[in-house]
Amino acid sequence: MVYFKKQFLFLIPLVIGLAQFLLVVGPRVLDPSNIGWLEMVDTSTYYLGWEFFRNSPWTFPIGLSPSYGLEISNSIVYSDSNPLLAIIFKSVRDILPHPFQYFGIWLLACFVLQAWFGWRLMKLLSNNLWICAFGTGLLSFSLPMLWRLHQNIQHLNLVAHFLILAALYLTLNKNQNHRRILHWAFLIGFSALIHSYIAAMVMLLWLVNLLQSRSAEQITSKQFIVEYFSVIGTLIFLFWQAGYFSIATGHGAGGFGNDGFNLVSLIDSGKSDYGLWSHLLGDLPGDELGHERFNFLGLGIILLIPLSLYSLIKNYPYLMEKIKKNIFLVIMLVLLTLFSISHQVGIGSIQFKLDLLEPILRGVGGLFRASARMFWPVFYVIVFVLIALIVKQFKPRYAALILGLALAIQIIDTSSGWMAIRSRLMAEPQSTWNTPMVDPFWQIAGKHYQKLRVSPSLLATEPDWNYLGYFAATYGLQTNAAYLARIDVSAQEMIFLKHAEVMRTGNYDKDTLYIIDDVVLTEVRKNINVNEDLLIQVNGFNVLAPAWKKCAECLDFSNKK
Repeated sequence: MVYFKKQFLFLIPLVIGLAQFLLVVGPRVLDPSNIGWLEMVDTSTYYLGWEFFRNSPWTFPIGLSPSYGLEISNSIVYSDSNPLLAIIFKSVRDILPHPFQYFGIWLLACFVLQAWFGWRLMKLLSNNLWICAFGTGLLSFSLPMLWRLHQNIQHLNLVAHFLILAALYLTLNKNQNHRRILHWAFLIGFSALIHSYIAAMVMLLWLVNLLQSRSAEQITSKQFIVEYFSVIGTLIFLFWQAGYFSIATGHGAGGFGNDGFNLVSLIDSGKSDYGLWSHLLGDLPGDELGHERFNFLGLGIILLIPLSLYSLIKNYPYLMEKIKKNIFLVIMLVLLTLFSISHQVGIGSIQFKLDLLEPILRGVGGLFRASARMFWPVFYVIVFVLIALIVKQFKPRYAALILGLALAIQIIDTSSGWMAIRSRLMAEPQSTWNTPMVDPFWQIAGKHYQKLRVSPSLLATEPDWNYLGYFAATYGLQTNAAYLARIDVSAQEMIFLKHAEVMRTGNYDKDTLYIIDDVVLTEVRKNINVNEDLLIQVNGFNVLAPAWKKCAECLDFSNKK
């Protein structure tokens, strides 16, 4: 019986992860033909980015996606379409159905792996089954992770908090063997193909572990150098192939400090606009907590703090010893906290700026402007330490009871937040989007033209850009109706100039269907070739169809206004 139990212990974290997925998300997103839940602003570009990447020819680097964005297009990375899965599924695209989405499978993997690495962390503290199970539940039922599924946010790649837990496990595990290079190279490479923020956090934890290992003489100087350049080389290669370097300018973004970590966010259950994540703990009055600043611990974990403080007092030497052994990690966590706060310090509704820090942080801040995300490793260390102090102070049966009650409170009290997620994601499955583009004109135009261009606006600045992109994807048109995380600024400026010249001369590309913005509609009317081109309004869109009147197969839409 003991042998049987040991053989199947690995199933416990898998069951925990699956149960939490079914509780919060539900099974309907696993249907690959269900794309209805991806119709929101952010998720629409994830799906469209995959659709255009799927139908485009293979390139080198393999992550390039030339059809989504036209001249501004860059790669699968900047549509946040999960480059890893996009590349994997593109390799078997010929056998995939239409439509096909892999984002539901991804969410299931995130929940299961979150519990798996939470379990691995707990095994560093105890071999007691119930302590490990309840501790895993607290680490895996992470509110900053679940927050990414909110309907106004939906950053699906950023649900991959399991990568942070995996990096923490490798950092805290003192029994790493000679395969540590492979472990870290794989983890960092995996992270690089998911999201740059996650990759940065994993990289920092790897550097901490590398320095700690060398300081403790667990590795030699030669091993240090070999591992450093092996991991960095792997990272650069994967960044290159995924398409991170596909834009020459525009890697940074403005607004650093606007989404910094607020010092009360650990106990702030959210804002009413996004939904409160506690039945008992309300919104803190006067707090202007933005959606990126959400780092709520949850009532269950907050209730562990008094008992953990008692344990800290009783076991102060033990904690100091652990800090000394992990001094590089402690330093890194302090630096991450300071960076996440940024130069615009927020304590609830109190805000003040440290101007001296702004020039120092501006460069890196442009790359990671949503700096509150960089607090996530600190968040998990806080939860882990709270659990560790409970395990250290109390007998196993009492520690398990405390952690079990905390987990139950955590799940029940936060249902005010995650139930809204479940309600939306369990909506009736849909294999199409509810597009306003229902006129028969679009079907004819989609088959007649090769490109769809929004002019002069670019990149999600036009209302209903996602439906324009969906139309283009449906008919295999290249388009600039795209929403990308980063764009090449210099290329964008040149395209604006080119569009201005086209509108001035009326010399439109014959293979391109144009969506005309109201602000330039008068100018377009002045220079249109009325004998060949058609300018009409269809379903609320100003449409210019070059050479439409010369097309024998095209219907007569000249009577439309």
